[in-house]
Amino acid sequence: MTTEEKRERSVYIKERIYTGIFPTALYLYCQKENRTRSRNRVVIGTISSLYFVTALYALVNWIYTDSLLCAEGGTRAEIFLENVTQALPKGVSLLADITEFAGFVLADGLLVWRCFNACRGSRPRSILAVGLFIVETGLVVSGTIYQCLLDANPGFETNKRDRIFTRLIATMLVSVAATSLVATSMICWEIYVHSAPGSRSRKRYQSIINALIESSAIYTIAVLFMAALVFVGKGNQHTALKGRLMMEYVGAVVQIVAGLAPTLMVARLSSSSPCEEFEHNSTFSFSPNISSTLYSTGSADAGSTSY
Repeated sequence: MTTEEKRERSVYIKERIYTGIFPTALYLYCQKENRTRSRNRVVIGTISSLYFVTALYALVNWIYTDSLLCAEGGTRAEIFLENVTQALPKGVSLLADITEFAGFVLADGLLVWRCFNACRGSRPRSILAVGLFIVETGLVVSGTIYQCLLDANPGFETNKRDRIFTRLIATMLVSVAATSLVATSMICWEIYVHSAPGSRSRKRYQSIINALIESSAIYTIAVLFMAALVFVGKGNQHTALKGRLMMEYVGAVVQIVAGLAPTLMVARLSSSSPCEEFEHNSTFSFSPNISSTLYSTGSADAGSTSY
């Protein structure tokens, strides 16, 4: 089994796992009570879009690998170099370009929306996460357009433009990681400052904090590793080839992680929280997936103030 076949098999297995988790997460979330219609649209719409984009990217990735393995003769390095110089059909290439980074915007958009809710809609308190997300979205759109231009018009590609594109993608990936880290940290901080140490409230939210940290850690590490590989790709031909081969595999895995991480968090929080969700107009709300009666009556655990 060649390296590309192993890579494709690994990606296929991860996509199958994602396919099994996605409907489970939807079912668990839909079983929750006291969910507003707007929250339903945001959460269900986002994780559904994430699955669609990821599945589409996996399909394009399969077409890419199939074309690569159909090349006969030569070493694996020669086959790879031949494949990257002789691009796939433009329609397939452009579809891959559009779906490659879209998952980042969807995943971080949902996380920043949760962060905004955790800050009770306070712009000053959530401005850093929102600002980073705006920067990330701009970089994703710019990177997607630039990559489409490179693939659609071979004459557009030059060494200078390749260097610009490399820096743009690396910066975009760093911004994705920063957005995830900041938004997660802010949500955890809101939980921490609004629950007394050792209280039932703090213990109740511990599983939420664990889910947020674990999901963010996996997602952020994968994205930063991919950013490092982008920089590695700027070296000599031998190093660049190794970097690009590795980035092809890591890139496919990161796309699945970008969709799988928030979907897993929806499933985990929906199944582990037995309490009802509280509404913005009368209680303190962290996110549409965090259900609790905490602060709904100004309990002793939270203090005397009702949020």
